Formats: sequence, structure tokens, C-alpha cells
Amino acid sequence: MSENQKSLSLNFNAKFTPIEKLNEQFTLCKCYVMALGKNRNFSHFSKENVLRNIDSLNYIPVVGHLIEKEDGSLYVGSHDVEFLIENNELKIKSLTVPFGVVVENSYGFEDITESDGTTATYLIANVILWTERYPDLMSAIYNESIYFGQSMEIDFNKWKQLDEDKNYTDIIDFVFSALTLLGKSDNLEFHTEPCFPSSRLEPYTNNFNQTEFSKVMGELKEQLSFYFNKEGIKEGGNALKDEIRDAILQEFNLALGDLNFEITEELTEETFRSKLEEFKSNNEKPITLFSATYRQKRDALSNALVNDTVYDASGNVVEETYYWVEDFDDSFVYVEKSHWTENDYNTNYGRYIYVFDETNLTATISGEFEEMVKVWLTVEENQALQVERASYELAKNEFDQYKLDYSTPNTEVERLVKFERDSLDNQRNLDEITVFEKFEERIGNTTEFSELKTNAKNFSIEALEKECIYIVGLHTEYTKEPKKQENLKFSVEKKTDEQKDAYGDLFKKFKKD
Repeated sequence: MSENQKSLSLNFNAKFTPIEKLNEQFTLCKCYVMALGKNRNFSHFSKENVLRNIDSLNYIPVVGHLIEKEDGSLYVGSHDVEFLIENNELKIKSLTVPFGVVVENSYGFEDITESDGTTATYLIANVILWTERYPDLMSAIYNESIYFGQSMEIDFNKWKQLDEDKNYTDIIDFVFSALTLLGKSDNLEFHTEPCFPSSRLEPYTNNFNQTEFSKVMGELKEQLSFYFNKEGIKEGGNALKDEIRDAILQEFNLALGDLNFEITEELTEETFRSKLEEFKSNNEKPITLFSATYRQKRDALSNALVNDTVYDASGNVVEETYYWVEDFDDSFVYVEKSHWTENDYNTNYGRYIYVFDETNLTATISGEFEEMVKVWLTVEENQALQVERASYELAKNEFDQYKLDYSTPNTEVERLVKFERDSLDNQRNLDEITVFEKFEERIGNTTEFSELKTNAKNFSIEALEKECIYIVGLHTEYTKEPKKQENLKFSVEKKTDEQKDAYGDLFKKFKKD
């Protein structure tokens, strides 16, 4: 059968195992992400296809939904969403929040004996949970050996029927999108069964020292900068190495241009720090370039933009406002402002006015947040926009100059306006007089006609004439005397004896009786 291509999502269940606490903020865990081969949801993953898409597992979020029981204790839900009706449209809102992230290139494979005696190969990976930021998360774990179940979420765009078994779908091309925490409990009401039968979390000893931790956090910050457009990533070279290098340079208040030695790919963090310490000891007055001043000013602005976190009576975070410095000039700092609540999240772009203290290297924010629009343009689009702006400025300047060259004094304008107004008023008066004279003889002595004259300005000339006609009809229809009926009279002449026939008795003489 031919291969299909389409973007779809699938959810798979697995489990987490705590490994060890890294420090007071983070806990490293081992996750059984998925099983290879045939799965009970009739999907099939070959190791070859998983390895081809494994890079998408790096730095994906670990999300979950903490829910409070009736007794006040907490448990973890699943892929929980709520349905909302907005503007007569059904919208789906996810209730999960990010609790951690997958460590880059920490994947591996382990063979696990399932409960039915068969052996399955599982993809595993390390994840970091931000347990200090979300202390309530730890109160929802199953026990000290197994924390939570886990549901692997993927988006796939290429698959086909498995050649050896048409009942299964072979997933060929896909992207890992998230790992979702699932509640594990002996009470089925609070338990979500994983898709993969033997998915579980198991503690094991792992020497994850501070150096490795700094490296992982450097990777995390670099990837977040890339995905959220916070910092540009240089093309070519190793992104992780560049991130660690820049962070260490900032600690030493140095820039790349200050250094007198070459940075190679083989250079480790410890060696780089040693070289920087040697460099600073040999330079009593380190060179301060614009790049260093720029970083100091940026840091000062970041410190001046104070994030705001609101807690409820139980100490839970219910609202948070935080800022990210996008850019700045001599007058304004341009920021991304994010606002989060339990029911909403939005991001705005804008600017603040600021004042910078060159002596103490501190910044003070002044004025209100002024919202702005952030737009991405191609080089061609930007060039077209600049041409349009230049054309607009040219036309505006020409028009302003035209107004200066051909301007009319205010007194002349006022005279012309008065003349026009007086002319219109005179014409109106003449039109009113013409209408009233037309009906004066017939209804001039009526009350309605007098009131109409008083309020004539409230009517157009056409409406005024109609009102007059109405008054005429009002006073003629009911006051005219009905005409008396007249009889037609016809006269009949009577002949006297003395009147003679014009022909004498000629006809009578010969008339037969």
C-alpha cells in the first residue's frame, strides 16, 4: 500500500522515575517514553524510524495538570482540556502547564520484560522537573520509586500499513511534541492507564555533577532563545558551546574582541575559565568595549523591569507578569510583556521610557507601557515599505509647503465663511416668505399657521409647504357648508283659443277622426 502523508497527533502513555535532586530547584528523572514494535493502540514504531526522528525529542516540554481532590490533596490528571463558547464558536483550551523539559541527547533503549512474559524495547530519556517552582507537584507523586505515568505526544505526517500485519499502522515520519504527566493511583478514579504496559519510573544512581548541570541549563536557555526569538543564534558552529562561552564571558565582564587567544571546538568549560582568569590577571585594566557596555545596559534594564507574581492564601501562584528585553535605544526599552493567570495567558509587545545612570550602571523605568506591533518582514518587503514611507514623507512635505505658499489669511477665511452663511440665511428667509404668502389668504388667521411660522426653522422648505397644505385641508374639510340640492325646471307653453294654427284649419279640415 502506498504511504500516506498528513499531519496528525497521537498520544502514548509511559512513566517517570526520579533519578536524583540536582539542587534546590530541579530534579532529574528517567522517563520510559515509548515501546518499539507493535503497540496495543495498533501503532508500530521501528527503531530505525525512531532514531531518524529522535532530534525532535530534545527540549520538548513536560506538561501536566494538577487537580485538587475533595479532601484538599492533589493528583495529576491527563490531557485535560475545557470547552469554551466564544462568539458562538466552540474553542478548546488546554489545562496543562509546563513542569519541566527533556534533556538534549539523553535518550537510550532498554529491554523490559512485560507482564505477559514477552520482551519489549523501550525508548528512555532524562527529563528535568522544576520542583522548586512547583512544590505541589511532588505532593501528587505515587511513591518515592514511581512518580507519575506519562503520555508521549507526537505529530506525524507520514505512515503506511505495516507490511507483515495490515492491522497495524507503521509510523514513519513524526515529531515529538510533548510528554504529559499522568496520574498513577491505586484508586481508579485518580489513575490513568498508560498505553505501554510496562512503562514505569525506577530510581538509579547517576553522577550528574554541577558542570554537566550547567551544560544542560545552557542548552535549555539556548533552545528557548531560539524558539521564542529572544536571542539570535549564530549560524554554523556549536550552539551549546557558544551559549556557555557567552555566559562565562559575561561573568568575567569581557567580550570576544577583548581576548588574545583562539577559541577552538575542543576547548572545555574548565579550560576556558582558566584561560579567562589568566587573561584578566595579565590585564590590570581590562578593555571595556561597546559590547561590554551594551550588556551592562541590557542587564540594568532587565533588573529594572520587575516581574510581578501574585499568590493566593495557600501560597499558590495565581497570576504572574514578566518581561523580556527585546531591544533598547537611548530613550526607550522595547520589551515582550507576558501575563499569565489560571484562566488566561497573553503576550504583548511595547516600550517604556527609561533613564540610565552611567555612574552606577543602573536603569530606572518611567512612564506607562506603550503597546506596539511587532512585524516580521523579508528583505524585499522591508525595502518596499521603506519606499512607501519615503513617498509618503515626500508627499507630506510637499503638501505642507503648498499650504505655506498658498495659505489664505484667517481673517479672509472668516469673511468668506460669514458671507456664505448670510447668503444661505437670506435665501432661506425668502423661501419661507414665498411659501407663507402662497397660503396666507386661505389660512392666515388660523392658530396652526401662526405656530408653523414660529417654528419654521425646524422644517425644510419642502416639509414647510406640506405642513401648510395640511392646515388648509384641516380647515376646509369640516367648515364648508354643504350645497343645497337644486331642481331643474322646464317651462311648458299653453295655447289660448285666440292662438291659431299657423296653417289655419287646413290640416284639421282634412284630418280623419
